[in-house]
Amino acid sequence: MGAAGTHCPVARLCVPPRPSGAVGVQEHEFRAEPGAVARTRLGRDGEPELLLHDDLRGYSWNVPKTDWLNLGAGTVDPTEVRDAWQAARGYFVGAGHVPADSAPELEAKAMKGHSYFLYDPAHLEGAARVDADGKGGAYLCGDSLGLSQPLTAEGILPAVLSGRVLAEAILAGAPASYPARLAAHPIMEDYRRVYRLREAALGLLRRRPKAQGSKARAARWSSSLRSSLRRRAVSRGFAWMFSGAQLPASRLIDLGLDAAERWLRHREPQGRSA
Repeated sequence: MGAAGTHCPVARLCVPPRPSGAVGVQEHEFRAEPGAVARTRLGRDGEPELLLHDDLRGYSWNVPKTDWLNLGAGTVDPTEVRDAWQAARGYFVGAGHVPADSAPELEAKAMKGHSYFLYDPAHLEGAARVDADGKGGAYLCGDSLGLSQPLTAEGILPAVLSGRVLAEAILAGAPASYPARLAAHPIMEDYRRVYRLREAALGLLRRRPKAQGSKARAARWSSSLRSSLRRRAVSRGFAWMFSGAQLPASRLIDLGLDAAERWLRHREPQGRSA
């Protein structure tokens, strides 16, 4: 069973599909005086703080653990993570959301970087490498397989979930059923819907008429992105999705996605005949 993260030796053996590049993360966890940590929290119960980046290409976090703090940043493009962390550090320190004596812990040299893969339906094809008798083999869980939520990049829930599903398959005497069991789990079905939503949105953006790229329209678009209403909607939607809550009206979402994908396929430019 491979559960040692992106560079797990079992994953290197199984070579699961990787259609897209990895996201980048830079983080550091350190001890701090509990009273000092409590005084810097936004809420009354030590809630974690998530800072969405203005370009929505990543987010940073400030997570208390009684007498520990975990701070970091993650970006879709790993080359952007260092700059994103510097901006987040300036915000957390400037807003007084970290203890005053934490500055040395937040220097770039203290941060540790790593990468991992967001959920892609193709990843599940590499979930198992089954022996000929169907009773043994190699199996991947969590970041070893690439199961992080496709929009929020949250990875703890799918890591725990995939480990449990694999254990249940083994205890049932049917480890080869693990990929099918995992794909059929409601949370993984929601991840597949979110992945399709993301891909459909990207497809629509790629097909926006070039005329909309004028400076005036770009300025209006930028202004709407900065509107307080949109900021609130995006932040609330992200927080709700980050919580692991299941999508409502999944059947309606599937029907809408089917229609959107058909429309996008219809709009694909036709190749010229020879």
